[in-house]
Amino acid sequence: MTDPATPDAATWLSDLGDLFDRVEQVAGVPLQALWVSELEDQSILLPASDADPVHRILYRDNTHETTPYLVAMEAVQLLRVLQAPGEQQLAMLPRREARERVVSEAERRNRDLSLAQQRQVGLNLYNTTLSQLRTVPPAMAVDHWLFEQLPQLRSRQDAFLRQQCQELAEGLALGMDRRMPPLVLQANRAMDAAYAIHAATLSGVPEFSLPYQGSAWEELGTELLQLAQASTSDAAEATEVSDPDRQVIDAWAERLGIARWYDWS
Repeated sequence: MTDPATPDAATWLSDLGDLFDRVEQVAGVPLQALWVSELEDQSILLPASDADPVHRILYRDNTHETTPYLVAMEAVQLLRVLQAPGEQQLAMLPRREARERVVSEAERRNRDLSLAQQRQVGLNLYNTTLSQLRTVPPAMAVDHWLFEQLPQLRSRQDAFLRQQCQELAEGLALGMDRRMPPLVLQANRAMDAAYAIHAATLSGVPEFSLPYQGSAWEELGTELLQLAQASTSDAAEATEVSDPDRQVIDAWAERLGIARWYDWS
């Protein structure tokens, strides 16, 4: 691990030493965390390649309280990928016909915008919904794994969960519902609610899920969490016969009515 930035960074990188060692044992190559101040994202994983046989986690802010948790999440996500058999490592591919249906409906709901803007709204809604479906269930599994395996990160985890839930609450206040096709709105809000309830339960801070309490989104979000619990009992391990992330994703998609939006390949 390489990071000359601050004493605080050296301390939390030391806290992640056992996790990095575990990843390196499975990977067979080094894992480094590097501070890149001009990084666009908060953190990013650069997997090893034949040309560069080192896994690297780049992170932008070496003093923010959530940064160690972001780096830990990237490391656990990498561990999960490395542990999954190659035939289980499939990509989610969008379906053109589903995308165009969303775009067409979004265009009808955004007549005040230019034609190009209408289409862009539809594309953004479709892509964002699929990205949310692809990333939220694995992220929640990683949260559980880190809660159990790295208790020294609990305060960092709570700060991260609080930040995420605040951003979700801000999204509710934007008043964008009328611009979103009903199926997109349902999927988006239900997955947001599922994450907020997950965060509230894991951290023991009920306020995290307060914006969804008493709403239809709370009920559907709770259903999604129950589907996640039924699909996998191990938050970090894949198996030789199935990918637990994909099981949860497909179960969520079926419940949300978007199972025909994508293929695995």
